Amino acid sequence: MKFHPLSWRTSHPYVLVDRFEDITPPEKVHANDKCDRKVTLYGYLRGCNLKKGNKVCLAVLYYFLFLKLNSLESSAFW
Repeated sequence: MKFHPLSWRTSHPYVLVDRFEDITPPEKVHANDKCDRKVTLYGYLRGCNLKKGNKVCLAVLYYFLFLKLNSLESSAFW
Protein backbone atom coordinates (compact mmCIF):
# COMPACT_ATOMS: atom_id res chain seq x y z
CA MET A 1 0.00 0.00 0.00
CA LYS A 2 1.37 3.39 -0.97
CA PHE A 3 1.12 6.17 1.63
CA HIS A 4 -0.25 9.51 0.38
CA PRO A 5 0.50 12.66 2.41
CA LEU A 6 -2.44 14.42 3.99
CA SER A 7 -3.83 17.08 1.67
CA TRP A 8 -4.10 19.56 4.56
CA ARG A 9 -0.35 19.37 5.21
CA THR A 10 0.53 20.11 1.59
CA SER A 11 -1.96 22.98 1.17
CA HIS A 12 -1.45 24.82 4.51
CA PRO A 13 1.73 26.30 5.96
CA TYR A 14 2.70 25.27 9.45
CA VAL A 15 5.71 26.07 11.61
CA LEU A 16 7.56 24.03 14.15
CA VAL A 17 8.71 26.68 16.63
CA ASP A 18 11.88 25.77 18.50
CA ARG A 19 12.30 29.07 20.36
CA PHE A 20 10.71 32.48 20.84
CA GLU A 21 11.87 35.84 22.18
CA ASP A 22 9.82 38.64 23.73
CA ILE A 23 11.11 41.84 22.10
CA THR A 24 8.71 44.19 23.90
CA PRO A 25 10.59 47.15 25.41
CA PRO A 26 11.21 46.39 29.13
CA GLU A 27 9.97 49.82 30.28
CA LYS A 28 6.60 49.16 28.61
CA VAL A 29 6.31 45.81 30.43
CA HIS A 30 7.27 47.36 33.80
CA ALA A 31 4.63 50.07 33.36
CA ASN A 32 1.89 47.56 32.45
CA ASP A 33 2.52 43.83 32.71
CA LYS A 34 -0.62 43.10 30.65
CA CYS A 35 0.41 45.25 27.68
CA ASP A 36 0.44 43.92 24.11
CA ARG A 37 3.69 42.06 23.45
CA LYS A 38 5.89 41.71 20.38
CA VAL A 39 7.26 38.20 20.02
CA THR A 40 9.79 36.77 17.58
CA LEU A 41 9.38 33.10 16.64
CA TYR A 42 12.17 30.91 15.28
CA GLY A 43 11.50 27.53 13.73
CA TYR A 44 11.02 25.44 10.62
CA LEU A 45 8.44 26.03 7.90
CA ARG A 46 6.65 22.99 6.49
CA GLY A 47 3.78 22.61 4.01
CA CYS A 48 3.45 25.55 1.59
CA ASN A 49 4.89 29.09 1.72
CA LEU A 50 3.94 31.71 4.31
CA LYS A 51 3.06 35.26 3.31
CA LYS A 52 2.74 38.49 5.26
CA GLY A 53 -0.82 38.77 6.54
CA ASN A 54 -1.38 35.01 6.82
CA LYS A 55 -3.28 33.96 9.93
CA VAL A 56 -1.44 31.58 12.20
CA CYS A 57 -3.01 29.52 14.95
CA LEU A 58 -0.96 29.17 18.12
CA ALA A 59 -2.25 26.13 19.95
CA VAL A 60 -4.54 26.92 22.88
CA LEU A 61 -4.26 30.69 22.31
CA TYR A 62 -5.83 32.24 19.20
CA TYR A 63 -5.20 33.13 15.56
CA PHE A 64 -2.51 35.76 14.95
CA LEU A 65 -1.21 37.66 11.91
CA PHE A 66 2.41 37.79 10.81
CA LEU A 67 3.58 41.40 10.69
CA LYS A 68 6.99 40.59 9.23
CA LEU A 69 8.61 37.47 7.78
CA ASN A 70 12.32 36.81 7.39
CA SER A 71 14.03 33.75 5.98
CA LEU A 72 17.32 32.58 7.46
CA GLU A 73 19.70 30.21 5.72
CA SER A 74 20.14 26.93 7.53
CA SER A 75 22.65 24.16 7.07
CA ALA A 76 20.39 21.63 8.81
CA PHE A 77 17.79 19.72 6.85
CA TRP A 78 15.10 17.30 7.94
